[in-house]
Amino acid sequence: AITGIWNNYHLSIDSFITKITAKYPLALFIDLHAHGHTKQRLELGYLLSGTELRNPASIVPATSSLYNLLQQNSSLQINQLLTGPNAFGTLMENRAFPSVPSQQDPAPLVTDLYFDGGYNTQRYCSATYPKVFGWQIESNFTGVRDNQNNRISFAKAFLQSLMQFYSTNTSMQPASFGK
Repeated sequence: AITGIWNNYHLSIDSFITKITAKYPLALFIDLHAHGHTKQRLELGYLLSGTELRNPASIVPATSSLYNLLQQNSSLQINQLLTGPNAFGTLMENRAFPSVPSQQDPAPLVTDLYFDGGYNTQRYCSATYPKVFGWQIESNFTGVRDNQNNRISFAKAFLQSLMQFYSTNTSMQPASFGK
């Protein structure tokens, strides 16, 4: 039974990706989870380790879940997308949702627990899906998931940040989405 659920889940994602990439030049894949780490911040997993984030010069863009976006837009650089003024984490921080990596918090400390992305992000942001980029989000409890008002505030900040990210880092304009 679990194998059937697993297969149906991935067949659904494949189907959505096929539909989206038939209509748009790029698709964003977000794998949203929750964490119980002590530090109350969003952990954005781009398939880069804390060590890599602490040493930006060591980052190999092709190993990141943002590589397909970089392939679509040659004017972008990986560090812009991780810690620049229009990086998703920076945009969330600007809306009062602490995030790592971001301009304000570029990398987890050596002693910090940090989720860097998992199987789904690896699978759907790979060369197998060249029009898909994205990241895993591990969301903290306090200020994000702890009550209805915070969940609504998070959802609004999430959507606003995504729309700004798209407007500044892709050729796509959010006003055209769904049309």
